[in-house]
Amino acid sequence: MRNRRANILSDGLPISAVYINGDLISDTNETVVLKPDSNPILIRFDGPGRCYFILEDAESAAPKIRTPLAMSWYDRPGMIPFDAHPELENPVGWRRFIAPPGLRSMKLAVYGALQVWADGQELAVIKQEQNRKGATEYQINLNNPTPSKAVITMRIEQIPGFYGGSAIPEPVTLDCGPGKMEIGDWSIGSVLECYSGGAWYRKKVNLKPEQIQGQVLLNLGDVTASAELHVNGKLAGIRVAPPWVFDISDSVAPGDNLIEILVYNTLANHYLTIPTRYRGSLQSGLLGPVRIESRLPVVLENIRN
Repeated sequence: MRNRRANILSDGLPISAVYINGDLISDTNETVVLKPDSNPILIRFDGPGRCYFILEDAESAAPKIRTPLAMSWYDRPGMIPFDAHPELENPVGWRRFIAPPGLRSMKLAVYGALQVWADGQELAVIKQEQNRKGATEYQINLNNPTPSKAVITMRIEQIPGFYGGSAIPEPVTLDCGPGKMEIGDWSIGSVLECYSGGAWYRKKVNLKPEQIQGQVLLNLGDVTASAELHVNGKLAGIRVAPPWVFDISDSVAPGDNLIEILVYNTLANHYLTIPTRYRGSLQSGLLGPVRIESRLPVVLENIRN
């Protein structure tokens, strides 16, 4: 193995001094030489603040693809990872999260070997190709989709230099089908906390003939942040602000009636995943209580003595 030439990329808080292999780097704009083995680095700051310090292979090319909103160094192919725990011979990391109802498959990129369990049952992990950043892509399929929320546990045999959250460099993609979820705030208790989008609520309601003789109203209670109502396959109305009440008199019939409600939340949940100053309410979904109200017509007659 031969020595490696590297460039220093840094910005933010000024660096007072840099030592590589015990040698003071007098000019951080100059190329430095790294040994084939480990290269201890010491950085001195004379005040508090934030900055980044990156070593990049001097012979690497500029990135061909840029990740939106990422730091300028993020997609550079020649980044040299730092190993903060060189004393660990077999570093292993564990990650757990709660998946939404209806989980049927997962995709993720990992720096290292991966094992996955759903509610304590080990799943088959399909190893695929490496992505452009050198992480291995994995596909995990569930033979039986989880009807409700599931605890996902992951064991990662980490590559030196990629510990903690850096072992999973990209978002985990979850494919979910139909599942059971109680009415309420969907941002509480699972990874849906970071989900901005829509969710369908479906239920069959049996109505007796006398229940639909007058005006029939569907009251959703409370919703965040919009509601689109379909009754028996037909659009019955859209609401983007309270009151969350729909007149469904012309849409219902005696017997079973299919009620479908599409609810969208706001971008506040997605903003948890990106650097931004925007912080809105995370509350999401059909909050209820939901009820059907039947109002019979009242006829007032003049009675003369």
